[in-house]
Amino acid sequence: MSKRALDEAQESSGKRQKLEKRDAAKEVEQIRSAQQLQQLLTFQQGAVPQLRAEDKSSTSQQQAILHDFLDTQRPSSPEEPCLRDLMQTWSFAAQTNNDALLSTVSSTLSLLLKTLSTLIGLRDHGLTLGRSLLQQSQLKLIARGLSAPKAKEHVISPCIRLLTELVSFDGGALAKQVYSAKSFTLDPKILSRNLSLWKTLPEDPEEARRRPAVRSVAIRYLLANLKFQSSSIKAELLKYSNVFRSTFEHLKQDPTDVLQELLRGFKLNVLQDAAISRQSKSFVLHDGNLVNIATLYRMERTDKSGTNDNAPDQIAHEFLRFVCTNPGAGILRTSSWYPPGTERSTEEQHQANEEVEIDLGLDSVEWFHKFHARVPVRNGTLSKFALGLRPFASMLESELLIDIFRAAPELVANYFIEKANFAFDPKLTATWIGYSAFLYAAVQLPVPSRLGPGEGYGRIPPPTSVILENVLPRALNQQVLTRCLNQKVELITFFATRLLVAAYQKLRSCLTRLNEGSKDGGVLWEDAASRLVTGFSQRCPKMKDLVATWKSTLSTNLIQKEAILHLIQLCYQVTPQLALEEKFDISSALNDALNEFTSDSEDEHSANNDKDTNNKKLKFLELNHLLQIARRTPDMRWFARPNAGTLSPCGSLLKIVATAGPEEVPLAMRELLISITHDRGLVQQQTPTTGLDALLISLKPLEDLEVPQSVYDFMDDIFDRTSKRPIKYEDDIMLFLEEIKGKASNQARPNSLIWAAIVEQWPFVVDRDVKAAAAIVTWIGRYSAACRLIGEDLGLLDHFTALIGAQSPGTAKALIVDQSVIDVLKSRISNAPTSNISGPEVLKSSTTASTFSTNISALAAPAEDPSHKGLHLWSTHSDIPTAVTLNTLPPLIMCLSSSYPEVRSQALTNIRTIMARTQPLLPSTSDSTSDPLKGTTTPTTVSKSHSFPDAAPVYLLLGVLSTTALTFAAKKDISSPVPGIVTSYAAAAARIILDPLHPVYDKVNAFHTRAPKWDVSRIAPYWLEKVLHEPPSEDVSVSLTPASSRGASSGQPTINEAGKEDDQIITAVQDAAATPYAAAAHNEIHFLLCVILSSLSTPADVEILRARGSFEPILALATATNWQVLPLGLRELVVRIVWRTALIEGGATTLVTRFGILAFIETLLAFAGGKQSNGLLGSAGLKALAKCVWDHCDQVRVLEWSGSVKMAIERIAA
Repeated sequence: MSKRALDEAQESSGKRQKLEKRDAAKEVEQIRSAQQLQQLLTFQQGAVPQLRAEDKSSTSQQQAILHDFLDTQRPSSPEEPCLRDLMQTWSFAAQTNNDALLSTVSSTLSLLLKTLSTLIGLRDHGLTLGRSLLQQSQLKLIARGLSAPKAKEHVISPCIRLLTELVSFDGGALAKQVYSAKSFTLDPKILSRNLSLWKTLPEDPEEARRRPAVRSVAIRYLLANLKFQSSSIKAELLKYSNVFRSTFEHLKQDPTDVLQELLRGFKLNVLQDAAISRQSKSFVLHDGNLVNIATLYRMERTDKSGTNDNAPDQIAHEFLRFVCTNPGAGILRTSSWYPPGTERSTEEQHQANEEVEIDLGLDSVEWFHKFHARVPVRNGTLSKFALGLRPFASMLESELLIDIFRAAPELVANYFIEKANFAFDPKLTATWIGYSAFLYAAVQLPVPSRLGPGEGYGRIPPPTSVILENVLPRALNQQVLTRCLNQKVELITFFATRLLVAAYQKLRSCLTRLNEGSKDGGVLWEDAASRLVTGFSQRCPKMKDLVATWKSTLSTNLIQKEAILHLIQLCYQVTPQLALEEKFDISSALNDALNEFTSDSEDEHSANNDKDTNNKKLKFLELNHLLQIARRTPDMRWFARPNAGTLSPCGSLLKIVATAGPEEVPLAMRELLISITHDRGLVQQQTPTTGLDALLISLKPLEDLEVPQSVYDFMDDIFDRTSKRPIKYEDDIMLFLEEIKGKASNQARPNSLIWAAIVEQWPFVVDRDVKAAAAIVTWIGRYSAACRLIGEDLGLLDHFTALIGAQSPGTAKALIVDQSVIDVLKSRISNAPTSNISGPEVLKSSTTASTFSTNISALAAPAEDPSHKGLHLWSTHSDIPTAVTLNTLPPLIMCLSSSYPEVRSQALTNIRTIMARTQPLLPSTSDSTSDPLKGTTTPTTVSKSHSFPDAAPVYLLLGVLSTTALTFAAKKDISSPVPGIVTSYAAAAARIILDPLHPVYDKVNAFHTRAPKWDVSRIAPYWLEKVLHEPPSEDVSVSLTPASSRGASSGQPTINEAGKEDDQIITAVQDAAATPYAAAAHNEIHFLLCVILSSLSTPADVEILRARGSFEPILALATATNWQVLPLGLRELVVRIVWRTALIEGGATTLVTRFGILAFIETLLAFAGGKQSNGLLGSAGLKALAKCVWDHCDQVRVLEWSGSVKMAIERIAA
């Protein structure tokens, strides 16, 4: 059709423009009544602009209109929907595919429900609307919106928000109905898809809040269900694995506020819900979801304005810490260092061991060696999750992994075995530093209190491979650690040193736990401790590498110096056998440190800033480490001067302790000085205020006048000479006593050995330096006065001062001390610990006591010799054969039971030194030397003239003893004495092996070849069986002779505590023995009883004998019906054992309640006669024994045990 032509005369009219209502959305109608609102909501096409209108009138007016409107919209029947016109609009929009209208209606309904939920008066209308929305027709519309194509977010999101409002309305009043329609509202497939509809986060966080992604809306819907549904329904929801996989799979795409809502809401409503089972929670918290949550650790934060607590990594860290360390969260199971199933195997193994006569130790435990390559765990989910973390790249991941290890100790070994391929080669990179920090934190984890889940220790310890991975992970092997220590980069060396320090400290804690477990578990725990130390020694660097690192460290690097010295100190303390492999002479270093400490103390302005203060603290720590090392180093030269004009280490210690105040001197210094001077017998310690205290008091300044340096140089020389030739000066003292015999009426009193050296060296001092002699003689006068005040021998002191004055008449006046000085000395002595200046009267009165009370005190366990001369007695002889032949081994062996850790450690070191010197003397048939302990031979060039016929049994005895002591030391860190039964027997055996004619010589040597170490609890039962139930040795022609006639090498122990000599007892035994056979049997019994008696000193010793039933056969010896079965001398030894046991704490109670000791005493009273009326077997002695038992026992417990005990006591007394 052609276009119509326009007439020229006709005016052209412009083309009619299309009218567009651009502001239609703004032309809103004000709602003023419910009827008007109803008309607007009546279905009309094109009414969208009015529905989108925003009314900003008053809130109260809106609420009133809404209330009236909803009253008019109440359905007349349950089948009729509420808001029928709006529902009709919704249905029309679905039929015509009007997505805009669908979105608008859904949004309107969700906003309406949200509004009604805030108005209490409209609650019923909200419930009515909610029930209408849950009808079949509306549910189909909701389901259609939820399943809309992914691109139609504007359709999906309003439907999800509508369901969220339905679930959360009125505190979840409709939540159960929503779940009942789960095919429409909670379709796992649809919900999982919607949870995956994420979008890239905008740069502006407000934009993400204004227009959230479908995923964010779906997460809030899921959280609403987890919050308002019942626990049973929530448990069913947790089975939707696809839903929660989608939930945690895209966490990195969520805004921070959504992350916070999700993780904290899940923690609050699921993990902390006790009504939900652990199994249901574990459906969600598997390793895959945990790994997805852990990806937030590496998520870059987009919102820089918020606080650090709201950062994604912090939110994830808080959630994962709760999940992985809280048993109620569902995945953490109680665990320990015992792999799964070993507890049951432990009980079965114990029952099997009871049936086997041969004890193979831990080798008999089938499962004990199965965990070197793989360790099964109970927490499988946590194990897989832990292996996926990167502790070297993130501090938070490292903290999380450490928290997991702390909550599940079994995972430590599993982790480091699985991660064995992770190299720890020393490279100064961020990865190496991060992994080093993680390893350090892992090693510092505490040791489980019982090493297992129960309240007590198990019968079998955990596998040593598991313990070792906790102490020193296999990534830290010997090769790698040695390379770290030899690095030129100081930071790498420092990290390795700190790691080793932490490992040694943890090893010490583990050995303490194994020691505690050995009280119940016995030798298996001791064996585990020994294997642990062996395994640790194979992983840690050797002592020579530690020493080389210390020597190569610059003196200016104080932090590194202190750390490596701390490591060496722990090596000496925890693994002394490893430390003794390398000679380490720190005399010069200790002397330099002491001199520096002295100079710093004299310089009052040395710490004028923080840096100097820190340096001084580091030097102080370094000095303490050096002192601890020196106490345990056998090659320490205490009296050697490194340079001319300087003091020896001991002299420097003396000067520091004497000049500094009590608060300025470390306690370790004073204890070390006491140990040095007392162990070498330089000063006496019999008086309450010891000779060392008197020496220190005399060296303290008077009236602010310091003691000249010449005095300390003189004393340093005196200490050196006295320590080198103690016997010579002992002889000098004896000569001095002979000289004053008859000139002094007082009895011999304590005296210090250094006085003999002072008198000897005085003439040389006078000849060498007159000025120095004047200062020294003044000090000698003060020292003499102090010795008089503490109660030393007055006659000797007068003789010493007279000799000094006679040799230098010009200085004699200086020996006279003014009364003012004496008053000062008295004041200082009175303030000294345990001081007593009452003078000789105290000593004199202490010697007088009643006869029987003295015997009772002598029957108790003898006090420990404070001088511990046995430590150094063997070293005073020129060679080992002489030292052994003169019986210097027994006192050294007894030092292993000392109450002082340093004494025990030094005794063990000396024993191993003697072994090393004895090994070349072992007899051989060719040009080789056999090692009885190892079964090997080594070439030797020792001539036959230097052979030692007893070398083999001595070496064997010391080897078995040291192995036993090392095992005991390794498990107790030398913190507790070796049991008395071990040292008592070993000391007796040390004499017997030197006497081939002794009746028990063969049995003793046979016992030493049974095993490489002794079972402490079986020593006494073994010898009771061999002595009492087996015939004596074949050579019964050997007669009993007193110890004095057999010579010093006799193996017979002596008993001198009660004033009766051992020879008298043997003589009584010999008189009672009718035949040589009986004599040999009685001699063996005498040996056994002496060992038992000597072993009793502590409650632990009593418990060892009680636990194995050793008291019964001993008591039966003395109560045999035939009086001639056992001589009186041996019966008296049995009574001595009872006396000593009763005087030990808890021993009397054990005797009464366990062994019927009162009946035992009554039986002996029936046998008592007039000949024994004054002895231990007489009526007076036995009644005293009964009284002693009653006085020392727990009377309340004993009376509860049996009410007839008191009557038995009265019968004995009558």
